[in-house]
Amino acid sequence: MKVLTYSERADYVLELLGCALNLDEKGEVATIAFNGEEAEKLAEKGFNVVYLFKAEPIGETVVKALIKVIEEFKPELVLLSSTKRGREAAAYLSSALDSGCVTEAIKVEVDNSGFKASRLVYGGRAIAVERVGGNPPVIAVHPGVCEAKARGVKGTIEERVVEVESRGKG
Repeated sequence: MKVLTYSERADYVLELLGCALNLDEKGEVATIAFNGEEAEKLAEKGFNVVYLFKAEPIGETVVKALIKVIEEFKPELVLLSSTKRGREAAAYLSSALDSGCVTEAIKVEVDNSGFKASRLVYGGRAIAVERVGGNPPVIAVHPGVCEAKARGVKGTIEERVVEVESRGKG
């Protein structure tokens, strides 16, 4: 299984790696980074591919970078951290891809009929299990849910460019 991950925080992106490996220990996992030092550290932790974008990691830039990588890497699932920025990116990304989206997931599973995400509802008094579809589905995982993992594979770093239109006054 191919999974694309992203978080603006390095510790959370390692949790997403753990979440992806829980779904498929031998799967291909990619992530994106916005500076070379971070990309190097993530490649050493076991991501198969780290896509490096030399740009400011702000809203539109992150979503455009994710879309660019999705078109190239063709993941079966996108995992983001359910931070304020991650939830925002998940919403924009799922809209742009016409894919399903679940935020605040506390568990992610895969079976023969696709992906399921569990999340708290009714103020934490119940858990809803939702099937999420799309190509690929987007799930924002609550920080701390998955154990941060690394694996003994050193991945590659591939540099990419993302074009963001400047919005001037007028």
